[in-house]
Amino acid sequence: MALLLLSILPGALGGMAASAHQLQACDLAGEVLSRIEAFPFDRLPVGQTFDGQLPTPAQRAGQPDQFPPLPYPAVQRRFVEGSRERVVDYQIRVALEPGRDRNGAVAADLVEVRVRVDWKTFSPWGRAHPHHLEVSTLVVDLP
Repeated sequence: MALLLLSILPGALGGMAASAHQLQACDLAGEVLSRIEAFPFDRLPVGQTFDGQLPTPAQRAGQPDQFPPLPYPAVQRRFVEGSRERVVDYQIRVALEPGRDRNGAVAADLVEVRVRVDWKTFSPWGRAHPHHLEVSTLVVDLP
């Protein structure tokens, strides 16, 4: 019985670590989305994608007028997995497209915002495993 429990333990710990990474990515995406929703609608750069590779304005903490908002383009988080501490880099991408109404027509008062968070985890043997989480929402221009 003890051998059975010991054989299950690594998988369970790996599942807990994967959940922690997924939760962290979800929190980061939600943070970016909430800051974009608070951004002035008429200043949203519709039709642009920010992937951290293109030159973008310098990010400055506490500047509500910068786009995309922090924590774009990347953030690091530390995790304790088993007896090891690991640092995970989360890459953040933001894309804005014209929103569409229920009939599929472009609506001037809607913007579709997609936030994608990418990260890698590593096996005990050093093999990289890529992961991503993508969330989207519609931002509406309220009068």
